[in-house]
Order: sequence, then C-alpha cells, then structure tokens
Amino acid sequence: MTDFLVSMDAACRSETLLGTLQRPYTNRVPRAQTFAFPWGRLAVMEESRVDGSNILFRDGMLLAWVGDLIAPDTVAISEVLFECLGNAGGSTDDVESVVRSHPLFGQLNGAFAIVFGHRQGLALVTDLRNFVPIYGLRQGNGGFCGFGTHADSVAALSTERDEIDLVSVGEFLSSGRISFPNSTYENVVRLQSASLYDVRPDTAGRRRTRVACYWRPPKELVAYDERDLVDQLRSALVESVRDRIVQGEVAVQLSGGLDSRLIMALVPDEVDCSGLTFCERPNRETRTAERVARCYGRPWHPIARDPEYLAGTIEVATRFIGCEGEFVHAHAIGLLDEIERFGARRILDGTKLDTYLKGYFAHDIVRVGRMGGLLPATYERRCTSRRDGVDPVARGYLAADMVEQIAARRDVFFAAYADSERSSAAEWLLLNPQDARTAGWNAERRVLPKSLIATDRRIVEFGFRCPMALKAGGRIFHEAVRGLYGPGARIPSANDGVRPESRHLWRLVQRAIRKSQDRWTQIAEHCGRKAPIQHSWHDYPAYWRQSRQLARLRHEYGPNLSRFDGVLFKASGQALLEDEHLFWEHGFRLLQLAVWLGIRNEYRIDRRREVAGTPPIPIGAVAAPGTMRNREQGLDVVR
Repeated sequence: MTDFLVSMDAACRSETLLGTLQRPYTNRVPRAQTFAFPWGRLAVMEESRVDGSNILFRDGMLLAWVGDLIAPDTVAISEVLFECLGNAGGSTDDVESVVRSHPLFGQLNGAFAIVFGHRQGLALVTDLRNFVPIYGLRQGNGGFCGFGTHADSVAALSTERDEIDLVSVGEFLSSGRISFPNSTYENVVRLQSASLYDVRPDTAGRRRTRVACYWRPPKELVAYDERDLVDQLRSALVESVRDRIVQGEVAVQLSGGLDSRLIMALVPDEVDCSGLTFCERPNRETRTAERVARCYGRPWHPIARDPEYLAGTIEVATRFIGCEGEFVHAHAIGLLDEIERFGARRILDGTKLDTYLKGYFAHDIVRVGRMGGLLPATYERRCTSRRDGVDPVARGYLAADMVEQIAARRDVFFAAYADSERSSAAEWLLLNPQDARTAGWNAERRVLPKSLIATDRRIVEFGFRCPMALKAGGRIFHEAVRGLYGPGARIPSANDGVRPESRHLWRLVQRAIRKSQDRWTQIAEHCGRKAPIQHSWHDYPAYWRQSRQLARLRHEYGPNLSRFDGVLFKASGQALLEDEHLFWEHGFRLLQLAVWLGIRNEYRIDRRREVAGTPPIPIGAVAAPGTMRNREQGLDVVR
C-alpha cells in the first residue's frame, strides 16, 4: 500500500506534491510524509505492513522503499543502502563502482522500488523486472525533473502540457501493454530494471543522471545436467516461500490449481496459515480449494465476489494503473474489507510462476505429439518473422496511420531487445527488459498485503537460465515439485482433473475423464440448462455482452473517446465501445481507456488548486512517532 513521488523543482509546494501522491487513493488513504531538499521535494507513503519502517532517516539522508522488498533483516539492509547510496550521492563520481563494490546489489530481492534522498541529489533503485515500475518525467533540456511509482502522478508534475502518447494508447488497445520504455504520456518514461539511477543537479541548473545496471538476465543454458537443475528449482521454490513468511498469520490466495497448492504445502506447519479463495459462486474451483486447505489442516475462507465485480472495480483499478496495463487481471482489488476479517499480514500468491517456469508465453514453441499422445510430447521452435505487431481485431478499428506507427515502434523494440540465442523470442520479448504483465499485481499491491513468489530473485534467474525444452509443458516444474505436495498430491486439479504428481499415461487418463465430464456439461448447457462457471475468473465474453453495469459505464464514459475520432480510431470510438459484439478483450481495454480519460482530469485540476495535506518535513526532523529506528535498532535518531 505504498507509492512515492519526487519533484526536482524546489518551488514545488509540499501540499501539492502530497495531494498528487494520494490522489489515486479514494478510500483508506495511506499515511504519507513530505521532505524538503535543496533540489526539490519528496513524498512517500508509509508501508502499513511494516509499521512505517520503510521510511528511514540518518545524517541528513532519507531512505524509503515501496512494494515487497524481501530481506531477512531490513535494518541491516538499510544500513548497507545508506552506506552505498550515500557514497553514490556524496563523493563518488563513478556510480558503477558503487554497484560493483557492494554485495548488497547481488542480494536485493522481491518486487520493490527504492528512493534515496540527500542534499546533493537523488538515487533510485529498480527491481529485477520492474515489477514495481519507476517512471521518470522528462522536461525541456534539463533531463529528468520528476520521478514516481505512478505514471499519472508523475505526469501531473509537469509544468508543460502532459500530452498523451497516442502510439502507446494504440499499443495498449492492441496488445494490453506498451513497448518499453514508453508510457501513455509523451514525456514520461519507465526506468530500466535492475538499475541504480544517480540524479544530481549541476551548477548550471541541469540535472545529470548516471545509470548503473546491477543485474542482467543470465544466458540460457546450452549444456546442462537436468537433475542438477531440478534440485536448483526445488531449492528456489522452498526458500522463496519461507523468506516471505512474516510474524503473525499469513494467507495463501488458494485456487483449485497446482501453484497455489504448492505454496500452501511449503508453508511450515508452525506458521498460522489460511487459504483465501475468490469466486462468484460455489463451483469446482471452490470445492477443490476447500479440500486442499483441509488436507493441510488449514482454515479456508471463501470470499464471494459480486457478479458485477469487474464493473464495480474498473474505476478503482484504473486509478492505480491508468492505461499502463489491463485492469481485468486485478482479481482481488475490491476485497480488502473481507480479507481483513481474517487477519492475514501477508498474502502469498502463485501468479506468474507459469510465466517464468513453464514457458507460458513462449508462443513460438510448438507442441509435437508422439505416438498419439502415449509418449510425452516434444516442443519445437516455430520459425516465424512475426514481430508481435498490431492485433488483427485492433487493425479493424484503429486508423491506418496509427497502425503503421505502432508497427514501426514494435520493430524498433524488437531490434533493440531481440536475442537470437534464446530458444523462445516471444517469451524473451515479453519479459525483457521488464515483465510486461504486472498491471494486475500493481493494482492489488496498493490495497492488499500481497507477495508474489514469482518475483523472487532465484526464480527469475532460473527462469531465464533454464532451457525452454525443460520449461515447456511444465516438465521441469513438475519434476522439481514431486514429493513437495504432501497430502495435496491426492487431490485433482480443478483445471484439468490431473493429480499433481501423476505420471504421463495416468495424466492422459485423468484429462480424458475431465474432458468427458465437461462435454456432458456443454451438452446440458446447449439443451437449455445454465452451466456454472467452474473456475475463479469470469466468463468474460458473456459478461461483456450481458452486464447492465458495463452497459451503463460504456454509456457514461464513452463520450471521452470522441477526442480520438479520426486520429486514433477510424470512426466513432464511442460507437465502437458500445458494440456488444466487439471482442471482449478489446472492449474492456476501450472501456478502461474511456474511464482513464475521465480520471486523469482530476490530476490536471490538482495542479491548479491547493490540496490540504501534511506540512513539509525539513531534513533532520522526525516526521511522526514510529517512523524512526532508535539507536538500539542500529540507526541514529536525527534530532
């Protein structure tokens, strides 16, 4: 539940900066503090999970982090950060030497963004894959003049016009993501992942920025021992879960699949742990999740979502992520009140494990069956020149000139980041230079104490290093977790009916049984009997066509799209949005864009009006009780 915002303009009022930072939070606004430096202002929110200890002071320096920084001893890691970043900001000109000389940068783990303020300037540290992105505001010839973890807030700092980047918007409508380093604003860019940025104004008033990369994706292995890789992955999974265990109760976002079940199995018995399952109604997913929780002796809490959940949360989610990614994957964003009843201090989530460990986005890898399926399939790379251009559906409604510009940008991105040595170019381009599918996580992390196991450094490194021949089809994953499920191995997956540790032929039989069951359900549905949804996500196509709430939102926000008629769209954007036959993915993206166009006006008003807030805190003063570590904890209290 944290964000930060930095203005390199010393004339920026602290009240305005604070109000802009808190603007997306319409409910339960986190506590935040502002700090004055000779070069500008910094505002940061207190992290409720760590009682505000994500903000630390010492010797005229401020260190803060947001997101899910994983460290066994945050006080110790803070000491090291003060030392190395203090050197970077004070007397060290070669920022790369700072990165090389401190082993800390080989230990940073999790989904986080770090900001370090001192009298001479500013330092920022991004995580391995930009799971928590940092945005930079470019203005004139002065380099960066603002930074933050929310694109709309950063754009609002501009004293010039915050022009929308139409090519980025077109990319979002086409694929749900935007090519790095672009954002939805022409003057706002994403910072490079796994990097230290040192920003300092010079005597001429310009802002000098130096960048050092502290980690690069490892090369994919050519020669390897499969047994050794299995052991490495097994160890990484066990350690990544245990490093995220906090004092007090933890919860697992438990589905009927295998990844969340594995996480619950890896939580030590002595830790209070419960399962949380989100669903609109009891179904196969909830029944399986309940069985899984009970077999481990853990409490299970079903949390029912309103059938109009998506319509009810689109405005909240869009406030947090803008159009930087798709809101539909924020499956739990509106459930904080229900979750808090169970007292979990951290929610462990298995999302994205399939991305890094199972080749989920390796769309250029083709499955080749053998012996009619009796033998395990092999996977081959498909020769293709496709560069992930404009989606055919989007081509039907985007202006021809816009299609050409999007394709040109994708070509530039491809040329800059392609790697011919990777067995899957499709997966590589989605995950490098940053993970492009984290919008749902970035919405949820702001309101929920969530921790993604897949953001662990060991898992990310393994995912890049492991050959696709082993990842495809979950081959190495299933081998690595064999024996870890315990009693949960006896319960079939709600997705395909397969027990986790079944061998190949038995898996075929189990899948056949499940397909037969689903086929009878389809026949019953065809005969007029409404079949229940058997998973935890929505029936998106039906919902797009039938939802009255969505129809109301389309009518309410649709006129916002008219500004792009003939420029972004071939014809009327509003008419396109209100077409219930539009493919649902594009329909939701269009609606998200329409909502965002209305919401961003709030930020533009905010720049012209005073916003009540906390007065600025000069460097050297304590902001509030509980935000400062005492001497016994290893940090000097600044009086």
